[in-house]
Amino acid sequence: MEQKKNEVSKVRVIVRIRPFLPTESHYSILEIDRSDKSPVLELLNPSVKGEVHRYSFDACYQTEATQEIIFDSEIKPVLGEILNGVNTTIFAYGNTGAGKTFTMQGTPDQPGFIPRVGKSVL
Repeated sequence: MEQKKNEVSKVRVIVRIRPFLPTESHYSILEIDRSDKSPVLELLNPSVKGEVHRYSFDACYQTEATQEIIFDSEIKPVLGEILNGVNTTIFAYGNTGAGKTFTMQGTPDQPGFIPRVGKSVL
């Protein structure tokens, strides 16, 4: 499908850091630098001592961020566009155990994005 001249296409990349497992080192994340327009996540390279990788995202959420906080900040603002017929896709990507199912489906106590979107549009 060809994009019309006045249409806007926007892809946002958001990272959510899940709580560390007991076997993982929480020292691998140095910091999230929010001084710039886009947050920058700094990670230590486990293969090369002292080497730091920097990744820029549209938004970055620490382990303390709840389903509600992320939904209200990132998903809720585009719900009006969805109801106006704008095609929208939200997907979770990551390794096994990264928290994709929790983020999308959630739990009875902390519903994920799918039940929150359903509740919001009904």
